[in-house]
This record gives sequence, C-alpha cells and structure tokens, in this order.
Amino acid sequence: MKEAILRAVPGEKRSSKNDLKYGFRVWSDSKQIASAYFDDNAPGNQVEFALNFRLFEEDARMHATVRHWFDLRKIHLGDREVNVHQRGIPVDWFRIGFESVEQALEFLEQLRFEHRQFEKADRWRIVEENPAADTATAPCEPEIDVPADGEPEALAALNSEWRQTVTRMVVTAGQTILQSNGEPSLKSVKVKQSGFCSQVDFERYVSALIETQSGRCAISGLAIQRDEACKDSEMLASLDRIDSGGHYAAGNLQVVCRFINRWKGVDDNALFLRLLGELRQGHAHGIQ
Repeated sequence: MKEAILRAVPGEKRSSKNDLKYGFRVWSDSKQIASAYFDDNAPGNQVEFALNFRLFEEDARMHATVRHWFDLRKIHLGDREVNVHQRGIPVDWFRIGFESVEQALEFLEQLRFEHRQFEKADRWRIVEENPAADTATAPCEPEIDVPADGEPEALAALNSEWRQTVTRMVVTAGQTILQSNGEPSLKSVKVKQSGFCSQVDFERYVSALIETQSGRCAISGLAIQRDEACKDSEMLASLDRIDSGGHYAAGNLQVVCRFINRWKGVDDNALFLRLLGELRQGHAHGIQ
C-alpha cells in the first residue's frame, strides 16, 4: 500500500513517515500530500485516505477540477462516511474511505493515471452525459425557468458555491437510477428514470431548486448545509423525489436535509408532511 501511494502522488521527492498511530503520512517535495489510515476508521472502512488535492496540480485554476474529480470518485464508491483523524486545526483536504484494500489500490491506480496525463486537457476528465437519461420517454425541459444563457447573477453565484453539493446529489441520483433499473425482474421494484438530457441540465435544475428554496429544506424549513461547509452530516442537502414512485424529473424533485430524506423513505409526501405537522403540534403542547 505504501509503495502504491508513493507511485500515485506527484512530485520529484516523495517519502513516507510512520508517525501516525493508525497509519502513515506521505510527503511530496517537502509538503505533506496524503495520509493513510488502517484503524479507527468509520464503520465498514478497511482503509481511509486524506489527500491534499491542491498539490496534484501546480496551476491553481485546476484545483476545482481536481476536487470535482475526487468528489465523483467518492460518490461512485458509495459516498462512504470517513473519520477525521487529524487533530488540531482542521484542514480542507479530500477524505475517502474504502471497504477493501483492493478497492483502495484500484483508486490509487486511477489517481496515478490522471495526474500523469501529458496534456492538461486530458487530465481529470469527467463524462457529463447522464447514461441513465431516457430521452425517448422523459421530457428534457425543466419546469423551473433556468435560462441557458445569461443566468442571473444570484444563480451563477449559487452554482459556484453549491457546485460540489449539487454534483454529488445528481451523480447519486444517477447511480440510484442505474441500480434500480438493473434489479432482477423477479423483485418488485420501482423503475426510476431521469427526466434530463444530460448531467449538466440536471445540475442546473437542482441549483435552481436550491435558489427557489432559499437554501432551506423543502419539508422542514431548516437550513441545508453544503458539502464544503458541513458541520452536521444530517443537515447535508439531499435530493428527494416528491412522489417516490415517480421519476427524477422536473416537478417531482425537492432538496431536503439528509435526515428528512431518510425518515421520509418511500412514504407519500403529503402523508409525511401531515405526520411532521402532528409531531410539531405535539411538541408545541409539551407532549413528551
């Protein structure tokens, strides 16, 4: 594992230090670029990495692209929870967990391949098309007015601020669609489809939803949190289908807190809102 990490990170002078209680640190050209942990990890993680993603590209303009690539890899691996092993002042590093050593080694090979591409334009490439989109049966136009050109300044700023969060939600939805449609026919499952022609269209629509909801949960009214500034994972933004039996399409989507999405599950939206109202009323009357 140690040799694999050293091969995967850039730099002329790379070395490792066994000075961590549960793992080791990796240095590149006199700067710490990574840490690997094999114990005290989040449940189910055999290996966890913390990576200083900014050191993978000298050009600062590429840093957002690198982080985007890392975020998508994490989502493709199930967006697993990861412990923060670092002590002291928090650092803005990318953290990822793996359920097996083999999975971690595969990720390192992907990482090594990306940053060693000779042409900058070929590095950290992301396929924008949504393979789950069914353009023959689903509409491509969102019901929220999101102009293709000359987006309002507020929406443009939102896209920048929420980019990582929006991408995570859209990619997760795409994975859910693929997994659902790939279930054995003997099981009773709901076929989910995407009503958007591409991942870009889907992301723009979700960004518009967040703006329309003023950054608040559509069900609870609580402020939703961005991935980049998360203080409570239960408050993270989560994409929910209003009708759980319907498609991931315009008019059937809302952004809620993660715990609300989990609590709602496959329940009818109106039913869940009614029960939530009952809970609030009971709390207001001091019912314990």
